[in-house]
Amino acid sequence: MALAAALVVFGSAAVYTSFGIERVEKENPPSGQLVDVEGGRLHLVDMGPADASVVVLLHGSSANLGDMRFVLGKRLFDRYHVILVDRPGHGWSDRPGGRDDAAPDRQAKYIAQALQRIGVRRAVLVAHSWGGAVALAYALDNPEVVSGLVLLAPLAYPSPPSVAWHTNITNALLAQSARVVEAPVIGPFFAHTFVFPLGELLLGWTVQSAFDPQQPPAGYIGKTGAELLLRPAEFIANGQDLALVDRYLQIPSVRGRLTL
Repeated sequence: MALAAALVVFGSAAVYTSFGIERVEKENPPSGQLVDVEGGRLHLVDMGPADASVVVLLHGSSANLGDMRFVLGKRLFDRYHVILVDRPGHGWSDRPGGRDDAAPDRQAKYIAQALQRIGVRRAVLVAHSWGGAVALAYALDNPEVVSGLVLLAPLAYPSPPSVAWHTNITNALLAQSARVVEAPVIGPFFAHTFVFPLGELLLGWTVQSAFDPQQPPAGYIGKTGAELLLRPAEFIANGQDLALVDRYLQIPSVRGRLTL
């Protein structure tokens, strides 16, 4: 009886996840162009006058390019040629190297390939949180094409615990989820069954805690396509980013270069 009940629960969660993913992807289709890179494609969105100075916006963890477009992109595109990028494995971008693409310099490599392919010669990089590590790696590897860096609460060193209790809880949940999805068998199983229903329950609270003590912008979840994170492949990619990034930031040859 216990086995039968478990099968019903797991099966129901998997079916619910499948229909949920179909809904979320239908509500949040690609809004830009899919640009070929080594082994796959990255999703890029262009905003603003094509002849203006280029500003590239890179989002943080647990997000996609919609996070940067929702407020910041809309404030810049009337004066700049804004390019928003779904980092590899997020939004509608592929993750050609799988787990290895959790390395910031590998993500930077794909982004450099995509920007070069669409004709970007020089750009200011504006990066938030996890995207800061990618922007720094990009600038170090491609200094000749970077005209400036704007780093918003960037991830550049191994992260100490936060002081705020609500952020600690959020970080703990994200960290535990990252560890789970890193497991060879349990990870994919968890991502294809329970992530979506649990994520729907917790997403609003997680967003609220991220903005606290301020309120999230009205309609933030829907307008940024935040639910895309709950898809199995993207949730796993995000978990890999979170679980492995400190390892990359602790490498002496890299850590010594990532100096703000």
